[in-house]
Amino acid sequence: MKIFAASMLALGASVLPVSAAQWQSEEVKGIFSHTVQDGTARLEVVCDPEGLWTPPEFHVVATENGRFMEGDTVEVRTDAKTMTYSLSGGSILGETAEEWNELIAAIGKPGTITFSATGKEVTFNIEGSLPADCVR
Repeated sequence: MKIFAASMLALGASVLPVSAAQWQSEEVKGIFSHTVQDGTARLEVVCDPEGLWTPPEFHVVATENGRFMEGDTVEVRTDAKTMTYSLSGGSILGETAEEWNELIAAIGKPGTITFSATGKEVTFNIEGSLPADCVR
């Protein structure tokens, strides 16, 4: 029986499709957290679309092996454009509605997204669109 169970687990693992990362979402007290885990890279988008918190929570964090991006700025590249944003404690903050909405529009679409800061890059291959309205 143990051999059968081990064989089934091995078979199950071998037939899992290899695909792009998908958004996972949760809501806690009016704050929405949308994450993508792509290998050791993790992208998290936090938004407060109803403005329930003061100040409202809007930020994007890209990590690799649990390590935050470092530096004062981060470059965000998609297939369509390259943008530069300020970093604060490893996060891109939604300081202005225009910058935030530009960022969300860019990373909310399926495709490859690369975050670069201080010579380090974190790349995500995302399948599917951001599952919520996070615009300001």
